[in-house]
Amino acid sequence: MRRSGAPGRRWRCAPVAALACGALAALGCNGGDGISRYRVSGTVSFDGHPVPAGMIYFNPDAAAGNDGPAGFAEIVAGRYDTTAKGGRHAIAGPHQVVIEGHDPGPAGAAGEVAGRPLFGGHRVSLDLPAAASQHDFDVPASAATSIVN
Repeated sequence: MRRSGAPGRRWRCAPVAALACGALAALGCNGGDGISRYRVSGTVSFDGHPVPAGMIYFNPDAAAGNDGPAGFAEIVAGRYDTTAKGGRHAIAGPHQVVIEGHDPGPAGAAGEVAGRPLFGGHRVSLDLPAAASQHDFDVPASAATSIVN
């Protein structure tokens, strides 16, 4: 015999709770510090070709009044996504995006760039929305001259 209102009611609420959690996740993530962060993804090419490997950093532009933690993602085969392993979502507002690209090269120690640099420190200004977004970047061939050997 089942008591009215107990277990059956809880199971009917579970799909509603899951839907609400999914909607909140789509709006943005909170890093536990009360700062809303958002997924950023897209492609990175160099002189019209996908960047084989690298990093992309979303640095809040303090000169434009934006302050907070940076977001970042690894570039793999011309694609990046802050939700991928080792990445961190970005906050909304004006940013200085810094892109570094290299050939993959042999496997190095964790966090070590082992391949030949293609370009380093290419900067782009970008205003990120308070929502998940996609941004594609094409680094010009002239960025290769910025590498110091």
